[in-house]
Amino acid sequence: MTTVSELCDLRCSLLIPLNMLGTPIPGSFIRISDNPLFEWHGFATVTKPGNEGFSLVVSRAGDWTAKQIDNPPSTLWVRGAPTFGVLRIVPLFRRLVFVATGSGIGPCAPCILEQRVPIKLLWTSPNVRETFGDEFVDSILKKSPGAVIYGQSPVSLTNVPPLISIKIQIHALMANQTWSN
Repeated sequence: MTTVSELCDLRCSLLIPLNMLGTPIPGSFIRISDNPLFEWHGFATVTKPGNEGFSLVVSRAGDWTAKQIDNPPSTLWVRGAPTFGVLRIVPLFRRLVFVATGSGIGPCAPCILEQRVPIKLLWTSPNVRETFGDEFVDSILKKSPGAVIYGQSPVSLTNVPPLISIKIQIHALMANQTWSN
């Protein structure tokens, strides 16, 4: 079994594979902790269709996640089993536009990879390949043709609403989900 420390490198994020809890369906999340009496953190379960287990996308979004990336623990506590989150309703729609910022791609990824419904993606995040890795980014781009990855800065974020509007018009939108961390 791969340990958390073996997964970390100099990136700003890491993927934690978990195989002992089965394979949750897209739209699920799980809570983890390095100190179960103190705090719990929820993360979307990212599954690859046809593979056992799942991963968690953990990016440097605060003190706790930074600590996990800088000093990976050898053990993490898992609270319960994967639980349904709001993206479990994706199959209710015929087509969707997802807008994700940074690690907000975590909840979106399993739905995109499953390809149960057509999903157009607008992902705003700086340096996605350095942050999330080529394999993860390539799998998202392969399953979401026409996806737009928009590098963000405080100035360029003002350009995001027009991009969302264009995606909505082109895709004849039924629903829009925006995920930000």
